[in-house]
Amino acid sequence: MFSRLVSDLNIGDQGASVLLTLTLGLEAAIRFVAANSILIFAPSLLANMAADTWLPHQFRNLSVRLVRQNGVVFIGFLALGVLWGRRGNLTTLVGF
Repeated sequence: MFSRLVSDLNIGDQGASVLLTLTLGLEAAIRFVAANSILIFAPSLLANMAADTWLPHQFRNLSVRLVRQNGVVFIGFLALGVLWGRRGNLTTLVGF
């Protein structure tokens, strides 16, 4: 798909290389921001869900610092569960 778009632009091999590098760099930046956002906001979401009894109550009763700490650990275990369940093969999750 990308090569077809680049060939339609007629920017040459050097321009295609620069455009590909720029596109991949911007995609990496977006993924980095998304990964950091989940570590910042998900623990607060976990605390709100615990207040509504969707999750264990320990997320509700702790201070903000401990809720974030336990939330990050919880999200880490979920990520490890996904890795274990997929046997380390994340190609279907990433979309390649």
